[in-house]
Amino acid sequence: MTFDVTHHTFIHENMRKRFVDGFHYDAHPMGMLVSAIAALGTFYDDAKDIKDKASRDKQILRLIAKMPTLAAMSFRFSVGLPFVYPNNSLSFPANFSPRNVPDGKSSVSTEVAYSRHRPLERDTMVERTIESLRTAGILAREDEIELVHAEEILPAYVIYDLAHGRNVATIREWLREQRIWTAGRFGEWQYLNMDHSMASGKAAAEAILADVSA
Repeated sequence: MTFDVTHHTFIHENMRKRFVDGFHYDAHPMGMLVSAIAALGTFYDDAKDIKDKASRDKQILRLIAKMPTLAAMSFRFSVGLPFVYPNNSLSFPANFSPRNVPDGKSSVSTEVAYSRHRPLERDTMVERTIESLRTAGILAREDEIELVHAEEILPAYVIYDLAHGRNVATIREWLREQRIWTAGRFGEWQYLNMDHSMASGKAAAEAILADVSA
């Protein structure tokens, strides 16, 4: 479910550039939000298939995912601030299974990207990340952090080429014939966020159990 929601947090660029800019500078954010929700249907033709359950379920997910984006967009416009794109680099492992954390505890997984053009400040990375989580309201000031684990992954992102889809499908088909299942960003060779990777691992585990039980 987390993957399904985060997959739809972004809004169409025309919504951001043209629709919002049509409002007067002092328009009430609630009026903007209601109008933006109504306008979503014009960006998704399949939303008209109200008798199709799969289509209805997709629209529900889209609405749940886009509401925070639209609400933030409307508020920031009303106070003269620029639009901020959704950040899907956060994940909450306990959402997948309560066994991922001890009883009464919670956890947050974050991703910090860097390159030679934007080097990582290793000495302050953890402290800055925690402070950003507190500023965003994800962590409360009084929350006690018991464990921090930081791991550098090189390379961190897959690289696509024009034959990416065909080649990956061929490799995965051969691996499946050998009863080898792949999962995660590098297993599927797809640009997956952390929660997407966890969902991929869960799907692979379910496929393996189904195969063993067959």
